Amino acid sequence: MSIIGVIGIALVFLLLGYLVYALINAETF
Repeated sequence: MSIIGVIGIALVFLLLGYLVYALINAETF
């Protein structure tokens, strides 16, 4: 796998994690 592919997958996981974190905060407050 190319480096660009690895970086792309990492960015997708970071984005998904951020969205889940934002949803949890939205439900908390």
